[in-house]
Amino acid sequence: MFLKSYQASKTTYGDPEPVAYVHVVNGKAKISGYSARLIGQLYTSGMPLTELESEYNLTPAEIFAAVSYYLDFKDMFDAEDRAYEQRFIASVTSASAAVVSAASSVAAPTMTVLKNPNPTKINYAPRKRR
Repeated sequence: MFLKSYQASKTTYGDPEPVAYVHVVNGKAKISGYSARLIGQLYTSGMPLTELESEYNLTPAEIFAAVSYYLDFKDMFDAEDRAYEQRFIASVTSASAAVVSAASSVAAPTMTVLKNPNPTKINYAPRKRR
């Protein structure tokens, strides 16, 4: 109730309407087409505001909206990252185990060495005629 009356009083005096920068598209939060999570992670990891503005063509308000969104849901993002890492490690482990077991069942290749009577020339194996 307070928020509605506050917004109404703000617009009564000629202040601009509040702008929603974060839009959810297919379950992903976006700001001007970019992932709000990505922008938030870049900013919190130390990327300067001016670089984000020029690189992604965003306003400071959009960047801070993304940072706010990211920090609000940081626990959820961290849990998603941990789950992804566990799935990735499990898939790599199972794939490498499959490669090792397949490699151990294959016989080592044999090599035929041709004697070269003239060491300055390379002696290739004769081609089969069709």
